[in-house]
Amino acid sequence: MRLLTKRATFILLIFCSVLLFSFVFAGCSPEEVKEPEEGAPEESTEEVIELTFSTLFPEPHCTNEYLHYPIAKEIEEETDGRVKIEIHPGATLGEGEAHYDMAVDGVADITQGIQGFTEGRFPLTSVVELPFLFPPDMNAETANRIVWELYENVPALQEEYEDVKVLANFVNEPGHVYTAGTQVKTFDDFRGLDIRSPMATAASMLEELGASPVTMPTGDLYMSLERGVVDGTLFNTANMDDWGFWEVVDYKTKGGFYNLAWFTVMNKETWNELPEDVQEIIDEKYGMDGGIRVGKGFDADYEENIEIAKEHGVEIYELPEEERKKWEEATEVVHENWVEDMEEQGLPGREVLDEVNRLIEEYK
Repeated sequence: MRLLTKRATFILLIFCSVLLFSFVFAGCSPEEVKEPEEGAPEESTEEVIELTFSTLFPEPHCTNEYLHYPIAKEIEEETDGRVKIEIHPGATLGEGEAHYDMAVDGVADITQGIQGFTEGRFPLTSVVELPFLFPPDMNAETANRIVWELYENVPALQEEYEDVKVLANFVNEPGHVYTAGTQVKTFDDFRGLDIRSPMATAASMLEELGASPVTMPTGDLYMSLERGVVDGTLFNTANMDDWGFWEVVDYKTKGGFYNLAWFTVMNKETWNELPEDVQEIIDEKYGMDGGIRVGKGFDADYEENIEIAKEHGVEIYELPEEERKKWEEATEVVHENWVEDMEEQGLPGREVLDEVNRLIEEYK
């Protein structure tokens, strides 16, 4: 009986061992090892490149809607998710006038801003801001072809951006005069008015026209117009609704007075560290193509804003050609003063002005 028990115990141990090994190796059965399906994409082991993009303009602004958000999405798709761009609108990462230096210093990898907000920083670029430079009927898309060609054709202009990688230089559609309370129809109507100016070249124009230029951030303009701190502002139509300005102006005087220069730049170190194929994709999206895209955006938003202006009861008056010529003649001195100022700084002002005029003639 004792012998039988030992034998039974031995058999039981063998049975349990076999059963245990069956469980252990069941999951490794050759029949159940799944091979990857043919054509299935391999999982990427590359590190995702995350870029921060800062702009002082609110999210619905046309530069964001037509340029930066679509391009960020396209870059992510075309790099198979290797590059992700996080956009921070509304100057949440820094003040408007700081945006160029934010890219230089790496506070953000990419920034968008306005050259004229940092007076004296981009002297040759300011040629595109001279009064009545572009024909009044030239849209932003065409103007931006000119602006990018100008940048590519003039090495001295490129030197103004030597501490960053330039992704885009462009302008908005022509800016006009918007007033509250006082309608401007003639040269004399403009005299004595306090008008907000976005940059130095526009301030010079206002002085020659007899108005008093006032400098203030765009964010302060709504309340200043509402309270009568200023009589009006220079602004481009396409972006009026972004800031709610149709609510606080009564009149628009259409004359194509000026254009405003904009930049999109990247931190140089960040750019140099990007893989070559990623650099190529970004270059294709911005540059000339980027200027054309944002130009179309400005032009589309211009038409939309005209309808919004009418809904708010804003009266739109277009300067007759004869009257506009008076304004042009009065501000010709701004062009000559600009050339003289550039030459005194040792910069090729005459060459740059001649080149932009040549391009304008070619494109119009």
